[in-house]
This record gives sequence, C-alpha cells and structure tokens, in this order.
Amino acid sequence: MALVPAVAFGHDCAAAAQPAVIGAHVFERADRNGDGIVELAEAEAVAFARFEQADQDRDGVVRRDEAERWARSERARRLEERFERLDIDRDGVVGAREMAGSKRGFARFDLDRSGSVTREELRRASGREQPLGHGRSRLGRFETWDVDGDGGVRRTEVQHQLGRYFRESDANRDGVLSRNEVRDRRRTAP
Repeated sequence: MALVPAVAFGHDCAAAAQPAVIGAHVFERADRNGDGIVELAEAEAVAFARFEQADQDRDGVVRRDEAERWARSERARRLEERFERLDIDRDGVVGAREMAGSKRGFARFDLDRSGSVTREELRRASGREQPLGHGRSRLGRFETWDVDGDGGVRRTEVQHQLGRYFRESDANRDGVLSRNEVRDRRRTAP
C-alpha cells in the first residue's frame, strides 16, 4: 500500500502513475451505510479520518516520516487484531486447527515448524511478505499522492487522487462504486 492510500484509504497503489486499488475490506469500511455501494463522500470520510490520524503534528500535511510511523503502527495494530481473531482458545499461540480457516496457509507463518504460530512469527512472516518500502506495500508510492512534489501530502491531494480513482473506476458513470466495479478495477490494475 502506498503511504497516502494507507493514510487516506488503506489500500494498495497499483503503479506510480495510478491511483490506488481498493480491496474488499476497504470497500466494507467505506460503505458506511451498508448499501453495497461507496459514494465519493463515504470514501472521503474514511480517507480524511485516516489522514488526520497520520498528520501527527497537525499542520495539515502528511510528510513521509509521519506516514511511515503511522503505517508501522497501523500494521502492528492489524497484526495484533489478526492474531487475536485466529487464537480462538486464547492460549497465546495459533495452532494448525485454529488457522485452518485462514485464507493463507499455516506453514507460511509457522516459521520454526513447531505446529503453532506465535505473535512474533506472525509479525516476522507478514513482514517477510510485504517489507516496508516494497512497491505494493504501504510505503511504496508516496510520490503518487504527493501531486505537487513538495515532499508532503495535503488533504487536497488526497481528494484529487480519490476523485481520480472514482472517475476511472466508475464504469457505469453513476457516481458511485459498486462491489463489482471495485472487483473489476482490481482485476485490471497494472
């Protein structure tokens, strides 16, 4: 995920010249009223709330260092939530049976092959799969969102890129994104 998409919307950036592509979990977060479509206003509400979280010095600009700190804390929070969801018996480790329902294979996370996954293994394995700074990671495309190239991202830049994403993704031009349009955008993203 790119810095500002992560900050603003929480999704991967497909390429430096392209606005980000959102995933199903982000779609659900943005679909505030649960009607199965995301209006630009709903997406902006999520984006701006996340922008405010990342703007640690409250100057109206998210700089790379702020975005990096925010992305690391968000990643740690999500990993902890994921571990808690998987650790059904609350014993502090996730066994193969607990992870059976996970979309990802258990072996990818059981780094020491002990038959269980600890928080540390989950953190290390997840980091191995998406290192900070990787092109599709949260830190991959800061420049995409820094439209004016001044080293910081402002709400207006987030609004600009989010509007662009909507225009490019709204296949039937009805002013909202459906789940199908989001899914189609993900399939065709570079």
